[in-house]
Amino acid sequence: MALGSRRKDVFLATKVLADTIEEAEQSLAKSFELVRTDMFDLVYYHSVGDHDVKKAMDSGGVFDWLLKQKKAGKFQFLGISGHHKPAEFVPLLESGEVDVLLTVVNFVDRHTYNFEEQVLPAARKHNAGIVAMKVFGGARRSAGSYELVLSPVLLGLVGYLLDRWFGTLPLLTVVFAAVAFLGACVKLYYGYKQDMDEHDRGRPWAKS
Repeated sequence: MALGSRRKDVFLATKVLADTIEEAEQSLAKSFELVRTDMFDLVYYHSVGDHDVKKAMDSGGVFDWLLKQKKAGKFQFLGISGHHKPAEFVPLLESGEVDVLLTVVNFVDRHTYNFEEQVLPAARKHNAGIVAMKVFGGARRSAGSYELVLSPVLLGLVGYLLDRWFGTLPLLTVVFAAVAFLGACVKLYYGYKQDMDEHDRGRPWAKS
């Protein structure tokens, strides 16, 4: 085992991205091989929006198979994860078999897929843990998440220096920081929305 005696100090999670049981078996086996462990703490049924959820929940489906792996002791908790098609998450959560939900939670998503209102209530109803991702729109610089923090700080510093020069402290500091934050929010919104639109383009659920 790669972690040796430290295994008990680490919470291990992985994802299974599969449409068939064969693919699921290969995905989970690969995770066990790479991490060199005999048990995971959490396994996510990943990218729920890309799968036929009804088929996955039927006997012989991937989600049904994952439930059996959990009962067999391969992992302790079963989760679901994804970025789009929030309606597909609800039946899985309503089954009462989902322990953890990993999904997008940010102000842009509230105006696109809106997982916060469409999915999180079902997770809370069944006491599923909620893990938020992309809270700043993603870690890529092009997504605008860095600017959300750095721009107000840098422009606020410029405003502070001008305030010291003109004796207007803290007027320009506040104005410059506020303008920078607003600009970063606008960039984040349109950048994230473009990413999601590109992801959906050509998919059956894409809006016409």
